[in-house]
Amino acid sequence: MKYLLLTSSMLLGLCSFAQYCGNSGAAICTPGTSMTVPGITPTSQSIAPLSSGQSASVTLHIKMPDSTYTAQGNTIQFDSFYVDSIVNLPSGMCYATNKAGNRFAPREEGCIVLSGTPCDINGQYKPRIYFTALTHGLFGGSYLPIEASTFGYKCFIRLKNASDPATNVDTTQTDANPIISYGTVPACTPSGYYLHAAKVGSDSVCDGSSVQITVLTNLPLSNNNRFYLKVTCTQTGTCHGIHYSDTVVAHQNGTFTFSLPDSITNYAFDCADHDLFNLYLESSDTATETSLGTIMIYGAAAVNWLPSGGVICYGNSVQVGGASACSQSYKWYQEPSHTLISTASAPYTILPSQTTHYSVHVTRNVCSLDSTFTLTVVPNPTFAPFDTVIATCPHDSVTIGPASIHYLESITWGDNNGFFALGNQVTVLPPFSDTYTATLYDSNSCWVQSNVSVSIKEPPYQNICMVTVDSTSNHNVVIWEKVNKPATDSFYIYREISTGNYAKIGAVLRDSLSEYHDYGANPNSTGYRYRISALDTCGNEGAQSFYHNSIHLQYLGGGNLQWNDYEIEFTTTPVASYDVLRDNNGTGTWASILNVSGTQNTASDANFASYPNARYKVASNWSYSCTPARSIHTSLSNSVTNQATSILDISESGFAIHPNPAHDVVSLSFNVPTSGLITVTDITGKEIMSQMIDNRLETRLNIAHLPSGIYVASLKTHNTVQSRKIIKD
Repeated sequence: MKYLLLTSSMLLGLCSFAQYCGNSGAAICTPGTSMTVPGITPTSQSIAPLSSGQSASVTLHIKMPDSTYTAQGNTIQFDSFYVDSIVNLPSGMCYATNKAGNRFAPREEGCIVLSGTPCDINGQYKPRIYFTALTHGLFGGSYLPIEASTFGYKCFIRLKNASDPATNVDTTQTDANPIISYGTVPACTPSGYYLHAAKVGSDSVCDGSSVQITVLTNLPLSNNNRFYLKVTCTQTGTCHGIHYSDTVVAHQNGTFTFSLPDSITNYAFDCADHDLFNLYLESSDTATETSLGTIMIYGAAAVNWLPSGGVICYGNSVQVGGASACSQSYKWYQEPSHTLISTASAPYTILPSQTTHYSVHVTRNVCSLDSTFTLTVVPNPTFAPFDTVIATCPHDSVTIGPASIHYLESITWGDNNGFFALGNQVTVLPPFSDTYTATLYDSNSCWVQSNVSVSIKEPPYQNICMVTVDSTSNHNVVIWEKVNKPATDSFYIYREISTGNYAKIGAVLRDSLSEYHDYGANPNSTGYRYRISALDTCGNEGAQSFYHNSIHLQYLGGGNLQWNDYEIEFTTTPVASYDVLRDNNGTGTWASILNVSGTQNTASDANFASYPNARYKVASNWSYSCTPARSIHTSLSNSVTNQATSILDISESGFAIHPNPAHDVVSLSFNVPTSGLITVTDITGKEIMSQMIDNRLETRLNIAHLPSGIYVASLKTHNTVQSRKIIKD
């Protein structure tokens, strides 16, 4: 704690202050007999009257007070004293001392010379000599005097005309009515003192801290007699022109306290770290403003933000401390072990895995701050199970989200297209496939997210694997592998009926075998192009596939064969090579006799003459992946004989089947009397029954014993083979 001494006197005289002669020093006078107590006395027992207009000199002996003084229980320590002023001397006189600068040490003895030519009116004068006490300085631990004097001593001097009789001045009487006598003159007497002492809490303080200035006084204070405290900034441009003034009147026992205002101690420093302020104290009895010195106010250390309540959701991090515009150092600790975990600047990111106590020590310049906080980790909410992948038909709405939530929870929904909704379950009508994000909040504002993918069903794009002629060479078979069975209701089969024009010829349910037998096609007359499409479960048909063109084989005579390429639309030939197959005796036993490149479509049987009853067909060997999950792995052409009669003249012997579908009996009707062999096979080509006819227009077949399904009835005449489909219900 720093101290300051202030001393003052209430003066009632009307004369002006005497001037200092300006020549103090050892040559001025010599101290008289040693004095036992502090005070002032003439060097002789009396002071002779001074004559107006005549040069005169009076020498006074002085002894300074002790170095310490006790006032109101507080010890005030003095460094030195100096003659501050002398009042009530006759005009024309000045003073000087035997000490340069008129400064004396505590208890030091000296002398004062009052000299000059008095030119004032005659009468008795009451000189008062004031001594001001000095300390080590404002914050040196002692007091600093201000304003008037510490102690006052009074003597009496009489001024007379030179022609008047000599008389001594009686100094024993009251100030108002001194009695002139011719006796001895006693020593001068003290006139009393008024003491003011102040202490300043510190010569520096951190911004936001309290600073107190305490004043002791034996001067009676009132509303008309008071002290003022003033604070100004030493650099107006830096301190924004702060000027503060406060007033305090009397307190008990003459002790009172000033506190620097918040506008000073909560001053915004703009990261300048510190600013210097002037302190002034003034008492209204003299209206003299006295500097108490300066006080340095430093920018305080600060933590801008710490969690309030400190609830953190598990897995989340939190930034603590807040950003500081000013340079500060930080030490972050985990409590209660007080383990240093980081010296990172704020904001500092913490990711606690459990409830943890922390503390932070912040330092800025000479100021520091300690603070504690707790982060309470709570679990995140969890969703009840619900579908997160949903497919819906175009223009259909769908409900998404869990059926229920906890009563302290809430869910918001949104997507990247401006959708927003509240509730555990919401109904959406997406115009296109979209992803909806559900955010589940609990009472601690913890949250978790889950995405729901809603896709708009689109018909699958279905490809044909291959087109082949059946083993009996009486119809074509279209084969595919199901691309997306769950999304498909059925498959549509298309056949080209004119150039680029395709007609739907059939449909196959998704759970049926993925092949279609085209009994309306005659593979012995030409090749055919086929396409396929998928009808999805929403009733929408997908795009048609690229066409596949079947292989049609012709016998040109002389063992020469010719066929068209197997073709896939917009694709180079998928065939690596062709095998030429021969059935030597027409009994159904086939063997490869030639293999030609997939880029060739002709071949010759050099031994054709040796097999007059032979039949021929070609089989493809693929250069692309087409492996149906069954025994068909190659595309076959129609079969031909070496008689070049493979093309059927339908006008000769066409036939029809009715009723179809049938349960027990079907009738086969011929357009001309027909002879030949009728065979019935299942869809695998296995023969079920056969019957010869001779010059018949109609015949009947009993199918009651057959299982429900699709069968093929074939009519083989001397030069043709025709087939029709039978549906057994």
